[in-house]
Amino acid sequence: MNRQQRRAGAKKAGGKSSRASADFLTQLVNDGMALINGGKLTEAEQKLRQALKLEPGYIEAKHQLGTLLARTGRGDEGVALLREAVAALPNEPIYWSNLAAACYGIMDTDGAIEASKKAVELQPDYGLAWDNLGSALMDRKLYREAAEALERARALGASDLESVRRLSACYFHQSDFTNAERCLRDVLTAAPDDIETLANLGSILIARNEYHAAKDVLSTATAQAPDHFGSAYHLGKVLKILGETEQALRWLRRATSSQPRNAVAWRDLAAALYDAGEQQDAEVALERALALAPGAPEVEALAQRIRGADAMVTLLTPVPETVQTKPEPKQPGIVDLSVLKIGS
Repeated sequence: MNRQQRRAGAKKAGGKSSRASADFLTQLVNDGMALINGGKLTEAEQKLRQALKLEPGYIEAKHQLGTLLARTGRGDEGVALLREAVAALPNEPIYWSNLAAACYGIMDTDGAIEASKKAVELQPDYGLAWDNLGSALMDRKLYREAAEALERARALGASDLESVRRLSACYFHQSDFTNAERCLRDVLTAAPDDIETLANLGSILIARNEYHAAKDVLSTATAQAPDHFGSAYHLGKVLKILGETEQALRWLRRATSSQPRNAVAWRDLAAALYDAGEQQDAEVALERALALAPGAPEVEALAQRIRGADAMVTLLTPVPETVQTKPEPKQPGIVDLSVLKIGS
């Protein structure tokens, strides 16, 4: 159903109104959508709220306003309006897909999955809804199902580069390194200098025991962005495997400098230092890993290796520092909807 048909259906579902008032309501919604497309969201909200004040049952206005609210950090109200819209017009795929995106925005992943499944059930060639479904399933660690949905979206031409990266991650979590590599190389065809993708490709090549190829890819990444954590960490890791100890330590140190609260990087640095005979520095790195990940089995095993069998009895584990997190916005603003996407 196109926009004009949706509006006609929405007016019908919303109740009777005169031709003049119906035309005025349609114009309000049209104006609101034009303002949204022009980035004037406050003015758009005013137009859509005016339409709903005049006709509280106008479903397309609820859909547009609900979608706008989801985009501007007011997901609860947006979801409520979109649920009213799908209740009134339950056979409209875009309503379900936008409801899925709004649900995801308020961390209702199950609601996002349910709504996305309804959208693709109604319209099996709806690529954006398949993409949204794949992202939500990935959030639930349902990697096989997520990969199938993301592949379907890609076949329908609805994938962007971030979708392909997520598809690669789904394959990686299934230990399907061949398809994971395929997806990342497709990304690099379009964006050859993308550092994150180069780093991920390097990690996949390590998992496939293709160490020299991994070194080449990661060296390219670190040449462009030497402080990028993933590139530095994986380069240090593969250099250690290849026996290039001095350079491995250099890049592992760079990784811990880039992300000083990454326990895995400190653990691997401690192991590399110990293997290089640098006992004192290994102890320092180990203490950092223990502080960041108290009780982690691999870190404790390394502590026993470095300090001896009785290390865990005498070890005093420092209190881990508080990890800084990004503060919640104090006022409504534009939220990141790059994971699940809004349709129009």
